[in-house]
Amino acid sequence: MKQTCKLTYWVVFLLWQGTQAYAQANTPKCFYKILVGKINKQLSVRMHLTKSRSQITHTDNVFGDYYYTKIKGGEIDLNGIWKDNGEVILNEKYGRFSGRWNPIDKVLVGMWTSDGKKALPFRLHEKYDKGSIKAEMICLDEKMVMGAKAPAWADAWILYPKFKGGKPEVANKLNQFIQEKILLKKPSDIIKSQVEKQIQHKKIAGVKSAHKKTITILHNKSNVLTLVVMDDPTYENIYRSFINVSYYSFDLNTGRRFNLEDIFIDGTQAKIQPLIVAAFRKEKKLKAGESLKKEGFFSEDFAVSRNFYFSVKGVFFFYGIREICYYYAGPQATTISYNKLKKYIKKDSPLDRYLR
Repeated sequence: MKQTCKLTYWVVFLLWQGTQAYAQANTPKCFYKILVGKINKQLSVRMHLTKSRSQITHTDNVFGDYYYTKIKGGEIDLNGIWKDNGEVILNEKYGRFSGRWNPIDKVLVGMWTSDGKKALPFRLHEKYDKGSIKAEMICLDEKMVMGAKAPAWADAWILYPKFKGGKPEVANKLNQFIQEKILLKKPSDIIKSQVEKQIQHKKIAGVKSAHKKTITILHNKSNVLTLVVMDDPTYENIYRSFINVSYYSFDLNTGRRFNLEDIFIDGTQAKIQPLIVAAFRKEKKLKAGESLKKEGFFSEDFAVSRNFYFSVKGVFFFYGIREICYYYAGPQATTISYNKLKKYIKKDSPLDRYLR
């Protein structure tokens, strides 16, 4: 009887182990996930993760952020590695999540450490609230598109979402916008074009180059979706940045993209602009009478950026390279709190509904 029980146990264990291994092996190489749960069964957190098939650096292939849902504070950036066997390491500035993904139960379990001193257990499960939308991530590179025809040294890849679930008409609108307004042509044709440019650049300049275009999900909550688009060409032995960053925000009730005019009362951008200037002045620690020109700005008379998104703390405004500053000053960004903006927000706008 004991031998039968022992045999049954091992059969069940081996079947479970095989099921886990099969599920891990069939986890997509690229994906987007929203994970919610608790650290130490007390601290509620919400996490957004994107895994790319191509490595972002020599070691990282997953990135995102998380925030504490019941504690005031902003998003905390994460980057790390998600191994094929389900082992996950997510690094933040002063801490780390180390755990293992269960693809059957869709749960990430492990330990969170802070400064290498405090260690607390965490348990996060994949969950998409009513006001969010699911997406699969599509990743293409030169080898997948061109095979042996791609030079061994070429480096071109694309990462973008394909939305599904929720209202079909909304998902279709989002996917159509990405194809027609951002990608502009077939992803495979973009890869081929990038490789051809790299070949020509190598012939002319004698050095290699790389190009990546990523469309990732920055915000997906309370019927607001924000995509961040990064077009990033790099050139061997050239350390200047040529990256271009754009933000696109959508109302998930309709699938329609919204702009500044859709969220702020007409005529109030002139009142919001000084708030942005004041925020930059504070961040640069300028004294009264000192101008932002001291920090490389062209002037203090610039428009409210149309590159924005809703963060936990407020509306984040982004200005690209050379948009309001000389090249050496780099891109500029600041966040204006919702408390300072609330009297300028249009009633029943995406931002108004988001803050309710």
